Amino acid sequence: ELVFWQKSVLFTCYHKNQEIIPQFLSTCRIRGFLPFMHSIQNHRNNTIDFLLFSKQDMTIADKSPIITIISGSSRDDNNSKKVALEYQRLLRLKEVESALLSLDELDVLHRNADFLEMENRFLIPASKFIIIMPEYNGSYPGILKLMIDNTDVAKAWAHKKVLLTGVSTGRAGNLRGMEHLTGSLLHMKMNVHHNRLPISQVNKLMNEQFQFADQATLQAIQAQLDDFLTF
Repeated sequence: ELVFWQKSVLFTCYHKNQEIIPQFLSTCRIRGFLPFMHSIQNHRNNTIDFLLFSKQDMTIADKSPIITIISGSSRDDNNSKKVALEYQRLLRLKEVESALLSLDELDVLHRNADFLEMENRFLIPASKFIIIMPEYNGSYPGILKLMIDNTDVAKAWAHKKVLLTGVSTGRAGNLRGMEHLTGSLLHMKMNVHHNRLPISQVNKLMNEQFQFADQATLQAIQAQLDDFLTF
């Protein structure tokens, strides 16, 4: 559903026809498509799959890594989602598209079909993550930990880049929660960006449209995002 996937083509080759792969890929290159191996082997139906991107699409993809913004709260009318939407708006002003995954719209208790769909849509394709999370009882929310624990860590998270922003209505901006999550993310072999931004008293910093009206906070977020985009 991302912009540079709109012209991609999925090619499935059965093992008995593998001898046609070199000729097929050569024809695709001539017609302007560059192959990207999607799945080397699918044992269940004995096939090999390829995703084929046009040259134009690959250029866009190279310049714009897939970024997923995660709103790490399941509570109704939570501040994390408002901040996540603001981050998405600010990225769009920089001509950077992103996907928003909000945990108040997802059941993460079970690794069922809906969960797998979420994982394949928002997590596995992403190369970068922005996690916006509130402070609950001196740490980050259990719903966020539960979602992470139910995923395929090697496919969804390992060796990818992540930016953390803490949100609170108090003074600390979830500093402890970001520290706790950083330890988990490093254990998952993720690259955590150094600028972990605590946003304190978030309920006083946004206007009626839930955009940041406080210029100091806005400048801090802009600098954080600019640095992360080149990270």
